[in-house]
Amino acid sequence: MALFKINLKILVTGATGNVGKEIIRLLKTQDCKMLAAVRDPIRARSILGTNVHCIAFDFTQPETFTPAFTGINKLFLVRPPALADIHN
Repeated sequence: MALFKINLKILVTGATGNVGKEIIRLLKTQDCKMLAAVRDPIRARSILGTNVHCIAFDFTQPETFTPAFTGINKLFLVRPPALADIHN
């Protein structure tokens, strides 16, 4: 039994990281559509496999936001550690 409805479309950020790769692996077993939001789609396909749809997304490039979020129902968000200044 699938955990998600078939019309669900999930965007996974951090898809090539340790947690993101596991989320992608688990979502592959479900009846849902998913997109891997990555900085380099070509490199990501070599990590995640060619059966995962990868879309260009970069937290520092707002022009990548609209294409990545169009048609998305759910988001798995992993913020890159480099964007946080934990010392301030």
